[in-house]
Amino acid sequence: MSQSTSAHVSTPPESLRLFFGLACTASDAITQQLQMLHEASKDPRSGLRVVPAANLHITLKFLGSCQPALLKPLAQILETVCAGTSNFTLKLQGAGSFHGALWLGVEAQLALSALAQQLELALESFGFTADSKPFRPHLTLARLGHKPQFNSRQWQRQLSDTHWGELKISAVNLYESTTLPGGAQYQVLYSAALLAG
Repeated sequence: MSQSTSAHVSTPPESLRLFFGLACTASDAITQQLQMLHEASKDPRSGLRVVPAANLHITLKFLGSCQPALLKPLAQILETVCAGTSNFTLKLQGAGSFHGALWLGVEAQLALSALAQQLELALESFGFTADSKPFRPHLTLARLGHKPQFNSRQWQRQLSDTHWGELKISAVNLYESTTLPGGAQYQVLYSAALLAG
C-alpha cells in the first residue's frame, strides 16, 4: 500500500511598492490650480489625470518593490534620520513638466537636500542603490496619458513665476503605493517626526 504525500509549497509574501515622502497640504492657490486641471480633464482628449488633493506629496526617495520584512528596518532608518533633523519650511514656486507629469517647483533648500542625502546613505547598507540623477524635488499635480492634447508648455509658461505658498515640514512618511484602476493610491505606513525648530 503506497502512501501519497502532498508537498506544501509556501508562496513568498507579496511585495510592497514603497517610497519616502513629505505630505503636502494644498494652499488656496494650489487648490484652485487642481480645480482648473480637473475641469480640463473632463475632456478625454486632454489626457490629464489629476492627482487627488489627499495624494499630494514630495518624493524624497523611491524604493520600488520591497518585501514586508523590510518595513521595520525602513521605519528604524526613518526614525534615526529624522531624530537628527530639525523641521523646516519649503517655498513652492513656478511650474514645469517632464516624464508625463505636471508639477510645481520647490525652491532649493539645504535642509531638504541634506535630508534626502541622509536617507540615501542610510539605505545603501540595505542594498538600495543611490539615484544616478541629482535630487530634484517637485510636487506633481497631474499626469499626462498617451498623446495628450493638453498644452503643457503653455501651462508651464503661464505659471513659471507663480508663488504657491509655503509648506511647513515637520515629519517624513514611509508610503505604500497601490495601483488601482482609477490611479495610484498612497497610504502612510509609518511617520517619523522631525525635531521641533
